[in-house]
Amino acid sequence: MRCRSVSLSCKGKINHLIRLPKISSIVRSMDTIARIGGDEFFGIVVGLEQESEYCAVAERIAKAITEPLDVHGHIISVGVSIGIALYPEHGQTQKSLMEASDAAMSEAKRKGLTVALAGKPERGR
Repeated sequence: MRCRSVSLSCKGKINHLIRLPKISSIVRSMDTIARIGGDEFFGIVVGLEQESEYCAVAERIAKAITEPLDVHGHIISVGVSIGIALYPEHGQTQKSLMEASDAAMSEAKRKGLTVALAGKPERGR
């Protein structure tokens, strides 16, 4: 899962403070969420049975991130685009899975969706 949230008015210190705690509170201890740059995060969620379960996790993450936040009297709202790639369906290597999730994330952004599953843009929301 790869997600990017955009907030031009609060780059920098506030950017990661807003997102990482919210994301971390949604995933299980066996899952991994990492900030890979500026406003981009990468997640590894394991052990779910159905595509729909992975999409549901991504939707919960998106909901938490997009919830408006009051920072010293300023309401900050951000958008998010999440691309999902599943092993082994969308790739067999770290590189191929990251590329597939990045392509799905880009597709979500292009179509104005929050979540898109690699190879199945109609699954987006």
